[in-house]
Amino acid sequence: MSTYGVQTRFVDLLVRERGRVSKAAFSELVAYARDRGITSGEAKALLQPAAYLRTNRVLRSSGIGLDDVRLDQGAWSVAASLGQELGVSPLFPDLPHARPTSPGPGPGPGPTPTPAGGQSLGPASAWKIETSGAVITFEIKAGDRTYPAVVLANPTWKDPEPARDLVAEHKAELDQVDSLAKLAAFARGVASREKAYFEAGGAKPLLGQRRNQRRLVDQPAAGDVDEDATRA
Repeated sequence: MSTYGVQTRFVDLLVRERGRVSKAAFSELVAYARDRGITSGEAKALLQPAAYLRTNRVLRSSGIGLDDVRLDQGAWSVAASLGQELGVSPLFPDLPHARPTSPGPGPGPGPTPTPAGGQSLGPASAWKIETSGAVITFEIKAGDRTYPAVVLANPTWKDPEPARDLVAEHKAELDQVDSLAKLAAFARGVASREKAYFEAGGAKPLLGQRRNQRRLVDQPAAGDVDEDATRA
């Protein structure tokens, strides 16, 4: 309607809202100015009001200064569209807080809490995992240098049952052997009676290794058989 009317209404808005300008209030002010077409004076009163706001006695008596003028995001969008339409730039100079600040990114995730009650694993040279199938260590040496690695080695297998000397246990029977036929019968008899021992049924896991160990250990040496008896 008039530059003076726009200025008066803008001042009344700032006093009423303590410097805050909402989208609805600013749109209403723009609609008032558009009633008969916005003049250059009205455009400046809307989009570059610092000069008259600075000297306005009503604002001064109400304790409202240029720093207190703040548009919300919607009001700023209306002002930006109007400024582009009318060719007015910059918007709201000398009003440092007129433009709303974009909300910054929210706080990031907090630091990962340190586990309570943790225990150091110590140097890698001391790490060792022993299973029934392998011994696992975590270092390897090359020359005079040590490198991290996963090293799998065969375990040292140990028979969990007490060692037995089957030759000694069956010595009395073996002493009666005086022919190859009797030797074969003796071997078959011992193998049959000691089947459970040779099968290593109670030595799981690593059943195959136990069997091989027992069979190798318990084979009678060639010298244990009387050579004269084998010739008979």
